[in-house]
Amino acid sequence: MDLAFVQSVWDRLPYHHFPDRILSKLRGHWETKAIEILTALADNRNVGLVGDTGSGKTIVAILAALGLRSRTLFLAPTRYLVYDHGERFNRITGRPEEAVCFTGDTNAGKRDWNNSVRRLIFCTPETFWSDFRKHRIRDIRDFNLVIFDECHTVVGRKDSIWIAKVANDFKLPIIALTASPGGNIERIETIKSNCFINEFMRLEVPMPAKYENCLFVPMDETLRKIDHLFGELTVLLLLKLHRLGVHFDPTRTDIKSLKAIGLLKNWQEKTALAHLFYLHHAHWTAVTESYSTLLVYDSELQVRAVKSACIRDFLYHQHWQEIVSRARENEDDHPKIRAFVELVQERANLNQRMLVFVNNKETGRYLIRQLETAGIRADKVFGGRDRRTKLQRETLARLSVGELDVVIATSTLELGVSVPEVNVVVHYSLPMTETSRIQRSGRTGRFRSGEVIFLTMSHRFDEAIYWGVKKEERTMKNIVVGRMQTRPEPKRELPLFDGSFEPRLSRR
Repeated sequence: MDLAFVQSVWDRLPYHHFPDRILSKLRGHWETKAIEILTALADNRNVGLVGDTGSGKTIVAILAALGLRSRTLFLAPTRYLVYDHGERFNRITGRPEEAVCFTGDTNAGKRDWNNSVRRLIFCTPETFWSDFRKHRIRDIRDFNLVIFDECHTVVGRKDSIWIAKVANDFKLPIIALTASPGGNIERIETIKSNCFINEFMRLEVPMPAKYENCLFVPMDETLRKIDHLFGELTVLLLLKLHRLGVHFDPTRTDIKSLKAIGLLKNWQEKTALAHLFYLHHAHWTAVTESYSTLLVYDSELQVRAVKSACIRDFLYHQHWQEIVSRARENEDDHPKIRAFVELVQERANLNQRMLVFVNNKETGRYLIRQLETAGIRADKVFGGRDRRTKLQRETLARLSVGELDVVIATSTLELGVSVPEVNVVVHYSLPMTETSRIQRSGRTGRFRSGEVIFLTMSHRFDEAIYWGVKKEERTMKNIVVGRMQTRPEPKRELPLFDGSFEPRLSRR
C-alpha cells in the first residue's frame, strides 16, 4: 500500500459544507483510523469499526474506499440512509458522478450495476440481492470492497447475511460499521460471524458533551384507577387459565411470546390467553403512551370483533368497558401528555429544536395535534406506508432552517441518519433495547452539546424499561471496550437463526 499516494488522494478532498472547526478537530482522527483499516485489509483481515453516533464512521469507510482506489458496494439498511450516504460522499469528494444510489425507489431498468465509472454504489441489501438473484449484476467480483453500515442489523435471515456470505466466498474485503454491536457477548459474536469480521477497531474522536436527564411523571388519580382496573382484569384472566389447568407466568417476555397459543389445544384456553395478550398491550398503551392511542386500539378491536367471537367476548367485559369509558372522558388529560406539552413549550420558548421519538404512529399523530393546539410548529417522519423519502428530507430541512420546532419520529430516523443538529432528543416512548437507546440518543450532541430527555412514567412498565436498557447499554460498552483487541477467526458456517424460542407455558 502506497501511503504517500493515499494521503495525496485525501489531501485533495474538498469536504464541501463541513465546518472548519469540525475538520480541524476530526480529520486527522478519521484519516489515521482509515490507514489502520487499510493496513488490516491488506493483511486479509476484515474489519468491524465501532464508534459513537456522529463520530464519522461513514467518512472513515469512504476514505478507506478512496484509498483502495477500488469499486465499492456500500450497503445501508434503509432508503433514507442510502441517500444520506450518497449526499455525504458528494460533499466529501465533490465528484457526484463517481457515486450512485440504488433503492426500491429506483426503476429496475435504471439500476446499472456494471458501470465502472461509478466507483461507489450505495444501496439497500434488498435491492442488491434482488438484482443479484435475477442476474442483473454481471459479477460481484466487479466490486473490490463491501461495506455494511449498521452491521448490527445483519441478523436472522436478512438479505444482508447472504450478501456477506457471497462476498466472503469470493474473498472480497469487508468493512462493517456500527455504534452498537450488541448488549452481550453472544450478540457481538453473532455479528462477527455473520459479517465475517476478523477484528474490531474503535473510532475515538473528541465529541461534544451530551447530557442525559430522566423526567419521571407521576400518575394521577384517573390513571391509577385505570391501572387498578387493568390489574383486576389480569387477575381474573389468570384465574380462568388456572381453572383450565394452564399455569402461565405473566411476565413481559411470556406475554410477548404469542407462539405460546400454539401449545394450547382447547378453544377456551386459547380464548383466555388471547384475552390476556389483548389486555397486556392495552395496559401498556394506556400507561406509557396515551388514552387516545388506547381508544384507537379499542376501535381496531371493534372492527375485528365483527368476525371474531373471541374479541367480542373481551370487549363485552365490564372491566374493559369501564376502562374505555374513563379513557374517553379524560382523553386529553393523560399525565404524560401534559408533561410532554409543557416540556416542549418551555424549550420552544428558548428557540431549541427538538426531535421526539415514539414507538407508535398513532401516538405520534396525537402528539402533533396536541402541539399544534398549543401553537407549536410540529411535523412527523414515519416509516412503513407513511415513508416518502423526499418528504422526509424536506421535513428535516424545515427543522434545520427553523421552520419547525419539533419533529416526531419513529425508528425510521434511528439508524445513522444525519439529522440537522437538534438541541434536544426526547424519548416519549422509551427505547426497548440498548441499540435503540444509543442510536436515538445519538441524533443530538453530534457537532455541539445536546440534551437527551427520557419521559418516564412512575410505573413499573416504564421504570423497568428505563433502568433495564440503561444497564444493557453500560454492559455493551464494557464488553466492546474489553474485546477491541481480540482477533478470533470468524466462523465459516452461516447461522440461519439468531436465537431460539422457549415459551414458559406449562401444564400441571
